[in-house]
Amino acid sequence: MALAMAAAKSEAREAAPVVRAAEGSASGAGAGAPAAEKPPVAPVEPMAPPQQRSWVPVIALGAASAVGLGVGVGTTVASNSANSEARAQQDKIFAEGGGCLASPSFAGQCAELHRAGERAGRLGDIALGSYIASGVVLATAALTYALWPGKNAEKATALLVLPEPCVDGVGFVMVSAW
Repeated sequence: MALAMAAAKSEAREAAPVVRAAEGSASGAGAGAPAAEKPPVAPVEPMAPPQQRSWVPVIALGAASAVGLGVGVGTTVASNSANSEARAQQDKIFAEGGGCLASPSFAGQCAELHRAGERAGRLGDIALGSYIASGVVLATAALTYALWPGKNAEKATALLVLPEPCVDGVGFVMVSAW
């Protein structure tokens, strides 16, 4: 019986010889005897080291997420300021005994109140969009890129879903090897 080892590449596995016992012999007969014919050996190609993942996209997405968070905070502050301005304008109109629905004498002040309210709403919408873009889209993309397995990574062999008893109910735990 002869034994030969081949490289771990798929082409080399196909070319690796099959070890067979001598025909007509009992199991183990001829063990230790030299093989009559040496099997062909597949060329061994060195495996390339795994490529390191570039951190540039993670840094760029993280920076963009931080900028989006800053825009969200800034527009939230501006929206709150515009909202305070609108409330002050409304309190001034009410203090003078007027209202915006049926008082033509307060038309200028009511138009100013309306503009302040629209500006507060618009800035609030921009802030919400910035928070969504910053947290959900950009930060999630950065984490996904950083944690996603590489091309040469081994695939998970098993996924176990186990119940986890808690004081207030039952939860589930997922365990896997990556």
